[in-house]
Amino acid sequence: MEQDYRARQKGTLISSPEEVEEKIKKLYSEINWEKNPNPAFIYFILFRHGDFFDNITTKRFLQSEHERLTYGFKRLEERVNKLGCTICKQEFMPGNAIRCDNDHITEESLVEIREILHGDGMARYSITYGEFSLYERLAEDLKLYLSKL
Repeated sequence: MEQDYRARQKGTLISSPEEVEEKIKKLYSEINWEKNPNPAFIYFILFRHGDFFDNITTKRFLQSEHERLTYGFKRLEERVNKLGCTICKQEFMPGNAIRCDNDHITEESLVEIREILHGDGMARYSITYGEFSLYERLAEDLKLYLSKL
């Protein structure tokens, strides 16, 4: 878009090169990029825009993402189970949650579970909270995309 704007303004008598640069800076300041917290959205965009990557590159990336998610989720599940808790579905919202039976769990285990759930605790398992919560859906989506490449 910047190149198109520059091309349109080149040779016009209305805008000087300084005015063009100022306008471009203003446009850049108006753009507010944010990382989308829903990884399913990112995978969908990558899959739909094959013009960004060739199929081999896209397939390699999606396979590595599937492996990272699967391995991270399994490691997290093993640790949660070792601490006396389980991963289960949330009652009122879609997605996974960690449930602990407070009668049989130590205070140290509860502290570690809280650290996993809040802050960067899931980063130890190479996944985000969003990926943990939507794990099954993401794994299915990635398998579907990989089967179509």
